[in-house]
Order: sequence, then C-alpha cells, then structure tokens
Amino acid sequence: MSDPDETRERLPLLDVLRIVASVAVVHHHMRTGFLLGIGFGLPLFLLILFGLTSSGSPREPLAGFARRKAHFLLVPWLRWSFIYLAFLILANLARGHAAFARLELDMLVSGGHLSLWFLPFATLALIAAKWLQRCAARIPIHAAMLSAALLAALSTEAVAYVTSFDIPRLPTRMWLRSSPAILWGVALGQSLRMDTQRSRRAWLAAVALVSLLAFALSPSADDVDSIPRRYAAAVPLVALGFAWTPRIPAFVPALSSLCFGVYLVHSLVGKALWHAFDVAHWPAALHTSAAWVLSALLVAALRRAGVPWHELASRARPTRDAEVVRPHLVHESSPARREAA
Repeated sequence: MSDPDETRERLPLLDVLRIVASVAVVHHHMRTGFLLGIGFGLPLFLLILFGLTSSGSPREPLAGFARRKAHFLLVPWLRWSFIYLAFLILANLARGHAAFARLELDMLVSGGHLSLWFLPFATLALIAAKWLQRCAARIPIHAAMLSAALLAALSTEAVAYVTSFDIPRLPTRMWLRSSPAILWGVALGQSLRMDTQRSRRAWLAAVALVSLLAFALSPSADDVDSIPRRYAAAVPLVALGFAWTPRIPAFVPALSSLCFGVYLVHSLVGKALWHAFDVAHWPAALHTSAAWVLSALLVAALRRAGVPWHELASRARPTRDAEVVRPHLVHESSPARREAA
C-alpha cells in the first residue's frame, strides 16, 4: 500500500527502455549474438530495477523489504522452473532418454532454464541496493551519487578482471558480471532526491560520463563483450530515462507491463518456434520479433485468464513492489514536487 506522505513522479521513458531491454535479451537468447553488437539488455533491465529501488522510501525495515522481494521474485522463479523442468523431462522421455538425464546441479541456482538465473541474483541484489540507499540517505545527494558512481566504475573494472579467469559460470561468473549494476543503480536512483530538474539532469549526466570514462580507460575496452562496454551503453540510457519525461504513446506502458512475463516465458516460446519452423534461416529481426510478440501475447493471455504465474504479484493486490519493477507507475519525487499520493 502507498504511504500518503510519499510523493511520486512518472518516468515514462523507462517504459520504453524496459521494452528495449526485453527485446535485446530475447534477441540474444534466440540468436546468441547481441542487439547492436553490445550485450546491454540485462544491464539495462537491472539498472532500472535497482535505480527505482534506491529511489523509493528508505523507511521500510530491511527485513520486511527482503521478505517481500523474496516473494515477488522467487515465487515466479519457482513456478516457471517447475514448468521448464516438466518440459525437459517430457522431451527426455520422447527421445528415449532417462527422465532426469539432463538435470544439472546448476539448476539449483538457474532454475529449470538458464534464462531464469537472474531472479535469485536480483532478489539478493535488491536487498543490497536498499541497504545502500539507506546509507546514501545519510550523506548529501551529490556526494552519494558521485561516490556510488566511482565505486561502480571501480567494481566494473574489478569484475571485468576477475571474470577474465576460468571460473564457474553459475552462479559465480553470471552473478559477478551483473553485480556492478547495484552501485550504478544506486547512483542513478539517488538523483530523484534532488529539488530541481536542472540539478538532477546535470548530475545524471555526470554519472553517465563516469561510465563512459570507465569504459574508455578500461584495458578491456577493445573487447566487444567487455563488461565496461555493457555499462557504458546501459548507464547513459537509464540516466536519460531518469532525466527526461517525454510524452509517450498510451500503448507503451501496457507493453512495458508485459516485459517481466516475457523474460519468464520467451525461452519456452523460442523452443516452440525452433521445433515448428526453420528459424535458423530467418532474418534475425524476424526471429526476434516473432519470439517477443508471441511471448507477450502468451503473457497477456495468462493475465486475462487470471493466472498470475507471469507476474511479480497478484494484480488484485497491487503494492509498491509492482511499482519497482514496472516503471510506468508513479515513483517518488523530490520534496519540491509534492502532490497527493
């Protein structure tokens, strides 16, 4: 439930960015390559998630926040893990293999499909972002943004160095590669504490500049899949989403609200496309578009049927959790922009 003392602000461009992130992730999973040659899809999604979390109310007890996040993120993870495992077992039996032949220990972290690995990570990372927000609230906004951005740049380079070694993919490598998003998100989210749009935009530009400099100065800058390159693409985009509030078509928020469900179901839809059609010879844009649109339609159908397996929470009991992961809803604003919640 909303606190009547809280103030909110719409950030409509984040809707567009969530759709872009979703399409980029689907493209990567369908074609293994990266949209526009940069793996910015998941960092973009996580930066929005952590940025909005670190701009929310700091008054909620951390234990209560952790319980809610575990419910909103891990319940869909468990549900869809069982669905993917059921299809995997059926596929094994259909091919004459043992039912559990392709089950691996990594699935204890990734769930029933590799594409679901980020949900357990996001649960813990959101708790870390909320704790960092409470620390940042004790210091001036400019210092909080700058220190978080500098720490994020250092952690990005440190993670790039560590993951250059041969380390296990799950959870170590995948979790490490995404961990700098926590600090980048905090740096971006703190901008909503500022009293004026001019100050907010100036300091968001500074955070974006730090990410670009971190990439330019990185020894791994020439690597097309380097971690600094990913954040150099994602951080300025999310900074723009926090700084600019343009008018967007009415259908965009509706599409954006489907994105989390698309993350959950697109791998299943992709498998169906793979078995039904010769998608390997399709143009990449057609393959990606078909997978995304069919996934969105499946999510919309589940929602209309009242089956909330694709949702973070029941639509009948909206809470601030939905606001964190669905940026088309209103968010906290600065004290100078107070209006009724």
